[in-house]
Amino acid sequence: MTGIGKKYTNSNTTSCTQIGHGVLHGCEDIVVDPHTGLAYLACGNLKPRQHWLHPDDDYDYSFESQLDHIYVMDESNEFYDIKLVEKTSDGMLQPFSQDLRLHGFDIHWDPEDSADMTFMLVNHQLDHGAVSIFSYRRGSDHMVHVETVRTELLRSPNNIVAMSKRSFYATNDMKYYRGIMREVAANLRLPTGHVVYRDESGSFDIAANFVGYPNGIARDNDWIYVASCTDPGIQVYKHTASDGLTYHGRTRYWDSIPDNFFVDPQTGQIYSTSFLKVSETHKYFKNPSLNTTTTAGTKLLRLTPRDGDPSKGFDIESLLIDSGKIMPTATIAAVQRRNAIQRLLVGCVMCDFLVVCDNDAAGCFYKASLGVRLYSDKNAELLKGTPKFTRVQPKNAGFRRDGKNTTNADKGKTEWRTSGREELNSKKVGHLLFIGGAVATGIGLMGVAAYYIGTYLYLRSKWPVADEIEGGTVRNLLYLATYYQHLEPNHKRALSALNKALEIINKSGKVSENSVAVLEIKVRIAECMYVEGDKKGADRVLRQIMSDISKNAKCAETASAAEILLFRAAAVLGGICTDESRFEDAILEYSLGLQAVKRLKQQAVSRFDSESLVEYTEIDNINLKEATLTLHLAESFFAQKDMSTAQTLFQGVLAAAKQHRAHLDVAPRIVTDYRTFKDEWACLDAQAMLFLAKIQNHLGNAEAAAPWIVSARSLATERKYVDVPRCIDCMSEIFAELGRMAESRGDTKKALRRYSEAYENARLNFRENQSRYIVDLQRLEQKKK
Repeated sequence: MTGIGKKYTNSNTTSCTQIGHGVLHGCEDIVVDPHTGLAYLACGNLKPRQHWLHPDDDYDYSFESQLDHIYVMDESNEFYDIKLVEKTSDGMLQPFSQDLRLHGFDIHWDPEDSADMTFMLVNHQLDHGAVSIFSYRRGSDHMVHVETVRTELLRSPNNIVAMSKRSFYATNDMKYYRGIMREVAANLRLPTGHVVYRDESGSFDIAANFVGYPNGIARDNDWIYVASCTDPGIQVYKHTASDGLTYHGRTRYWDSIPDNFFVDPQTGQIYSTSFLKVSETHKYFKNPSLNTTTTAGTKLLRLTPRDGDPSKGFDIESLLIDSGKIMPTATIAAVQRRNAIQRLLVGCVMCDFLVVCDNDAAGCFYKASLGVRLYSDKNAELLKGTPKFTRVQPKNAGFRRDGKNTTNADKGKTEWRTSGREELNSKKVGHLLFIGGAVATGIGLMGVAAYYIGTYLYLRSKWPVADEIEGGTVRNLLYLATYYQHLEPNHKRALSALNKALEIINKSGKVSENSVAVLEIKVRIAECMYVEGDKKGADRVLRQIMSDISKNAKCAETASAAEILLFRAAAVLGGICTDESRFEDAILEYSLGLQAVKRLKQQAVSRFDSESLVEYTEIDNINLKEATLTLHLAESFFAQKDMSTAQTLFQGVLAAAKQHRAHLDVAPRIVTDYRTFKDEWACLDAQAMLFLAKIQNHLGNAEAAAPWIVSARSLATERKYVDVPRCIDCMSEIFAELGRMAESRGDTKKALRRYSEAYENARLNFRENQSRYIVDLQRLEQKKK
């Protein structure tokens, strides 16, 4: 499937030419208006596209000054740029102010007025993948921004199909936006992608899960086609208003990997661009400045649904092969018909031009193929029931294995040959199975080796061990502990590695027990103990080192690192006190942690440089620590029935979350954890809203509680797939609170449903708090009897 060692010869490309050099570059996707034949192209400069194609690579942010464009082109190659604008608060138009990095896109035409068009653009904004929606009037020189929507379900969006002016399906090609897990998933071809649906209300949900790198997506009425790259082929779904997407099978590509699809509105046929040599394509995407490569290879296929029903499979024709001389690669091929002109427009995400195949080529495409026709009508009976390992030959292959011509005398003996079948005996099958097993084993071993080597290098670069800690064994133990703490959580194994590392350090005597490096190991040990349920052990370890951490906090050289340790220690000690219902002690511990964070913040502000992205990230991380401890502190006051103080603190958490969003607008590349890329801000605001609703319910003001609980549910629902345990717990508790509110109104049926939802959410996510909802369910069931 990688095409290694294969050579391809150009076929059916004699009438294909390059146009628009230096202007029509990076045109990843093309949509043709079926009413007018005008083609709309999503194009962009090549340098900025490197950032979302290779998110882990170093990137020069000065490239962000180069803008992406939407062009409209007629049949004579005349084109112009459609300006993207937005409305100000007073209704005036101004240039679109958000990031714009175009990938796939689609257009919805109003059924009552085809000139009323809605553009849905996959937009790789610097801080998050998004879909930007614009309203456009055919013939206008500008389109007006309607909204930009985001969801954690679309961290890495690829392409989109519009279902209405608000609803759409979009592919999210990989679960991991960046980092070592993205590389591992790509190398092992793990099916971590999915298709997302946004409904008319604006809610998001996963419509199709566990898809192998879903790339292009296209629509033919209610049929939805998805291109899978790591399980190469086309997957067929059907959209229904009641059931969403239903799966109707797939057709596999055996010698190429698909990118985008274009559905011909007149015939329902699918035009599919595909890559022939994946490794060479990756090389070109990394270095497109060459503008051409003679080794990557592009193939264009046309798929025709059998009997007009895609669920029955497709007749597949190979229309075009290019070795890289005309088009280095291709990501979309669209049919344009306008004013008696019929031609193909071929775009590429990393090419400096557009390729047009004119009338002569189009005539070839629509009347003949390269002589390669799979699943055709002519061979339908031949292919029907053909075993998986049967080689299919032309029907007129009437020759013998010894090279002699077939005669009528031995015609009966060779009937199997003339029927196009070549028998496979047990020896050949065994040989094929052996080779296949050996190749699969080799690939598996290479994948495992790549995973562990890549993980080790990633740990070394993202979680470096202090230089004062020497010795390969100790350092590797600390990397192992980090792996089990952050990448593949197993705190028991992490604790074992940390204890062993500390034992070796103490025996060597080369590093002081009071050094920040050793104290940090001990804090990690306490954190693992707490997670594993050894609260007394965690408390004992932290109490023993608190004075040493405080001394380091007074030293200028170690102050910042020590303040962070004070924060981490306070979070654990406060959690222990809260678990034991010692809320006064919890308030004291959280307050001490907040003081440390505020000192840390003062240090960061004093050296803040508004031009440095790193500075914004550091401030945002400190704000996260402050907001987290403030939330825990507020929960402790709530538990003590001090509603006034709790309410003030929860509102402070909301203000901090709002400030975080403001920081994203100023410096959109800030991340709360550049190593795991988990959004630790997720659900902090939802948790604060939940408790603000609880406060109002406690005060007997159900009407004031309703807006808070509704807002909390909306936020938590949108983020329910974020891999953060507190988001899961927050969602369960929101359901439970809705149940309590329904129960207080006397609506037992609704309360029972809400408690059931709380329990199911906790149970399906293996959360330990599910038992508390069982109690509510049992109590309500008893009450109902």
